[in-house]
Amino acid sequence: MSDPYVWLEDLSSPDVLKWIDLNDRRAREYVADKSSVLYRRLLDLSLEPIYYGFRVTDLGYFYMMRSRDFRLGIMYRDGVTEDIVVSSSLGRDVIITSYFVSRRGDLVAYYYSEGGSDLGRLDIVETSSRKLMDRIDGSIHSVVFLGEGRFYYVRFYRSGECPDGVRAPCARVFLRDGGKDEMVFGEGVPTSNFIGLKQSVDGSRAMVTVSRGWSSSKIYTGSLRDPGSWSELYGGDYISIPIDYVDGCYIIRAYDSSGMGRILCVDGKKVREVIPETGEYLESAFVLDNMIAGIYITRECYNKIIYYSLDGRILGEYSPSTPSSIAIASEQAYRGEAVIEETSFTQRYRIIKVSRDMLHGKVIRESRRKDDFEVEHGWARSYDGTHIHYFIIRRRDTKPSKVVLYGYGGFGIALKPGYYLWSIPVIEDGGALVVANIRGGSEYGETWHRAGMGRNKINVFMDFIAVAEDLKRRGARIVAHGRSNGGLLVGSVILIRPDLFEGAVIGYPVLDMLRFDKLYIGRAWVPEYGDPEKSEDREYLASYSPYHNIKPGRKYPAVFLYTGLNDDRVHPAHAIKFHARMIEHGYESYLRAERSSGHIGSTPEIVAREMADYVGFIYKKLGLEPK
Repeated sequence: MSDPYVWLEDLSSPDVLKWIDLNDRRAREYVADKSSVLYRRLLDLSLEPIYYGFRVTDLGYFYMMRSRDFRLGIMYRDGVTEDIVVSSSLGRDVIITSYFVSRRGDLVAYYYSEGGSDLGRLDIVETSSRKLMDRIDGSIHSVVFLGEGRFYYVRFYRSGECPDGVRAPCARVFLRDGGKDEMVFGEGVPTSNFIGLKQSVDGSRAMVTVSRGWSSSKIYTGSLRDPGSWSELYGGDYISIPIDYVDGCYIIRAYDSSGMGRILCVDGKKVREVIPETGEYLESAFVLDNMIAGIYITRECYNKIIYYSLDGRILGEYSPSTPSSIAIASEQAYRGEAVIEETSFTQRYRIIKVSRDMLHGKVIRESRRKDDFEVEHGWARSYDGTHIHYFIIRRRDTKPSKVVLYGYGGFGIALKPGYYLWSIPVIEDGGALVVANIRGGSEYGETWHRAGMGRNKINVFMDFIAVAEDLKRRGARIVAHGRSNGGLLVGSVILIRPDLFEGAVIGYPVLDMLRFDKLYIGRAWVPEYGDPEKSEDREYLASYSPYHNIKPGRKYPAVFLYTGLNDDRVHPAHAIKFHARMIEHGYESYLRAERSSGHIGSTPEIVAREMADYVGFIYKKLGLEPK
């Protein structure tokens, strides 16, 4: 297929930037009357502190806190807290995206970037003195400290080649010693594979995961200090993930049966099932003082924890009082305790310390709760009879008649309860948020994921349409909203069933399915979508690619696209080219392009301004008035 707008992919061109600026200005002017009022509310929400990423060490509890700045801090065991680093000290638009800490807590590494870029820098500092010990530039993750200034890390190559000649995207494990690097694992691992590394809680074993896309992986293990001993332990054409090493046994979770997840003990070639599959999806697990804690997704798409003995007996269960998501940083406990983090549609965070003697835990920090919000469950029937769950979040005294329908549908990502910041004013002002649990996610296991990937992608779109139809039967007016892969979802469904929607908000999207593999790290998504370089995949991709399926003479809903020119994960050209084709055919389309934002976001002020603009569009299309 010809591509008349391929020239818009060149973001270094002054003509392209001029074109973008012109369209960006038009988009902002269109929503200015609403966004000017909404901005202050959304900024206030963005500046409310949120605590997350807790890790247990000998020294105390490390954590992240986000408000106006991103802060990496420590809570000592006597309750005193201190900042290790504040993002504003690293640069004006810097975001701290992740961190890694030694078991003793004496060394910490934090990864940061400017303006929302994925590509950044890792600084290693001494906790007590804050002295900078080392610095590495690039896409860096999975740092494991070995002592005496030595550590492992994983480098992700976004372009070019890995050191062994494999073309990017690819990843390799390095040993850092005295400022010098040695590649110790990954030679020959093909392109579009990801590598993750962590150590067992006792510090004796390395556990490496090599993943092809989001549906298959292999585990490699061995002595932490001897990379030459790392060898394949388990894996195949399914997901398997290491949890820990206990009493000579590697505890892993595997999705090699019906895809719901089970816990195995692997000792050499001997495999023993510890916890069998249940009717609920095992999303994650951790070992806590000779117990296994399994975090499951219920049928109504929220989390609970079941505690087991090491021989598989149920010891207890924990379910939050309101539908919530539960996570533990790094999926590891330490010193017989763990810090779990809850979030819900009505509460931004709740931090709970758990131990063997305190399975329900002790709340150590929590945010205020939106007690005037109510969460309901809905069910729709898709075109093939599949039941699709969805959440409705609204103010208790309103009905869901003006709805923002949000979805994702891919990469095994489950849309569980969360505090959708942009939706808070919408709900407060009489609208409703609906979150659809469509195929492509992992809400009901790996089978649910695979039913929405590759040449099953049509299921994702039809599930979302089924929810929209159900809401329409209830008398709702709907604006669809999706971001990233969710932008692909929304871009597709408005072309298939434009009659269902008053408008569409599409953020940082994947929309050109015939060139996604040529733009930035898009080649990494081939296992999920299919390969445009293969004719049989290309034909299917072309059948639904939103950019290629815009037709003249239709009645498409108005579209508001938003992206960031610092997005080095999903190329902004996806949104830019889609907008160009929409306006070519005379459709109502707006393109907002942020100069200082990327796929992971930006500073609170920039993100609040962005939210105010696309939420302003929602208000205009649903007839809402900001208070």
